[in-house]
Amino acid sequence: MIDYVRTVLLGSSTITNVVDNDVFIEEAIQAKNPPYIVLDLDGGNPSETKMAASQLDYYNIAVSCYSSTPYTKSGGAVGAFNMSELVRSLLDFHSSGNYFIYATDLQSNYSVSQGNQPLFCTEQEYIIEKRR
Repeated sequence: MIDYVRTVLLGSSTITNVVDNDVFIEEAIQAKNPPYIVLDLDGGNPSETKMAASQLDYYNIAVSCYSSTPYTKSGGAVGAFNMSELVRSLLDFHSSGNYFIYATDLQSNYSVSQGNQPLFCTEQEYIIEKRR
């Protein structure tokens, strides 16, 4: 199902205009220059009963948007927070086939260094419901 989220993101010109095809699972290529997105599976829960196997599973996915700036500057790179908002407008309440995606209230912002350059990240948690 994490591949499904990647496919949804790469199927959007709004996202690919910002990150090209740089949507990674688990970790980005080492020393990758921003902007890019990293998807991480944080866990999941089946909803089986005593009488039957699960018909609806829940997965938690973190979508981390990395940029060289926290916010978009005029004529500059798209900021991590703004990129996260673009992703959220695409994924929040997205429904297709057996999948339904929605954002949680968990969002984190942080910065790290990549060599001599600052790297900013906005991470948003999503829940994916998957019908079997």
